[in-house]
Amino acid sequence: MLNEASRPLVGEKDNMLGARIPPYEPQDIVPDADRLVHPNTGGMSVVKNWRKLPALLIPIRLQPEHPPARGSDSMAIFRYLDREIDSGILATDIYLRWGRKAHGTIEPCTTMPIAQYQMASTQPQWSISEA
Repeated sequence: MLNEASRPLVGEKDNMLGARIPPYEPQDIVPDADRLVHPNTGGMSVVKNWRKLPALLIPIRLQPEHPPARGSDSMAIFRYLDREIDSGILATDIYLRWGRKAHGTIEPCTTMPIAQYQMASTQPQWSISEA
């Protein structure tokens, strides 16, 4: 993700902390006409191992450890709470659901405005982890 003072930049693009919403493709979650998001309708994608990220999201400086890396060095690899997390509630209004192949989504727990759902509230808990 884009690095802003050692924290991920919050936004709606694939290289930011937050879910992709229209008009960005592919969409992680789609707000309804009232700009609300709902549980079990998707969320921000996460992986257990950064080497499973798309090559364009892995900074090129990490090529010695991961040869396919070809992302901008203005990005960094971030980890939430600096430890592995099981499925469950992460914060008051979001939860993590692990799927198959170590891919997960951070989803809303309840119906809420998209602005409330985006990951700004968790930004302080993310730290750079490129080992």
